[in-house]
Amino acid sequence: MIASRAVVTEQGGSTSHAAVVGRALGLPCVVGCGKGSLEILTGKTVTVDGRAGKIYEGALAIEQPAAGDHEALATLGEWAASRSPLRVSSPTSSEALEAVNLSDNDAASDPELIGEILRGLTGARGVSGGAIASDEGVRAALAVGLEFIIADPVLPPLLSALRWKAEAVPSSNSNERL
Repeated sequence: MIASRAVVTEQGGSTSHAAVVGRALGLPCVVGCGKGSLEILTGKTVTVDGRAGKIYEGALAIEQPAAGDHEALATLGEWAASRSPLRVSSPTSSEALEAVNLSDNDAASDPELIGEILRGLTGARGVSGGAIASDEGVRAALAVGLEFIIADPVLPPLLSALRWKAEAVPSSNSNERL
């Protein structure tokens, strides 16, 4: 299951091993489709929508909403940017010109290696490319004290930075919010 991109089973329910492990791994999961129902999917590319419990034939396009197009996302983005310990700028920003670009470094594309690569940089204020916008990339950027990263979209790494901040510095006041 670790190497899977999704989990689909003929048997099981919401508390089955496949469903529990699939959720823990962050994989889309549809379980209990019925005996013999998956035979027609063998060898085919499918898209699994775990939230809706549906399986679609083919690789459906992924829609990535722009924060500016949705008022709630724009508000969340502003809130996250004002509280984040790490600035996240778009590739069209002036900061993008100042960032160390990791795009040509193949190892930097691996989230498990990004921390080691960032520790090897000296004097960098910001970074773009590679796996910097991944959860591990954001954690590594915070660990080495980067001021900013370049990412598109901006919101997911901002939220990741807030999560890492919350885990690193637990609040002494349970009513206080980040």
